[in-house]
Amino acid sequence: MSITGSIKKREYKRDGKVIRTRYRARYLDPAKPGANAKIEQTFRREADAKEWLVHQAATIQEGTHIDPREATTPLRKVVEDWRGTWDRRPLAAKTQAGSPASSRNTSCPGGAMCRWEP
Repeated sequence: MSITGSIKKREYKRDGKVIRTRYRARYLDPAKPGANAKIEQTFRREADAKEWLVHQAATIQEGTHIDPREATTPLRKVVEDWRGTWDRRPLAAKTQAGSPASSRNTSCPGGAMCRWEP
């Protein structure tokens, strides 16, 4: 199976000036052949869009592809899994003090601060 993907440059303008450029990478959904369904992701850099498409193509070829729209993992699960490794390799006190689990604050998408509660 091969992947057919594309990258489209999208420019957002205000008063005739380009204020933001984004790159939309798309490929056909391998789970829905013949349906013309697409999976897409938007990036700030064209190089990141190309890298993402190459990675998606590789996972399709390997048979390990997971639809990125269904691959989200809650922060709570990530932190719990990470904390589960502490007993195998103890972290320095400063590292533990700065962890989301102890400070209860962490950065969220977009640079905002979020409160993490167990």
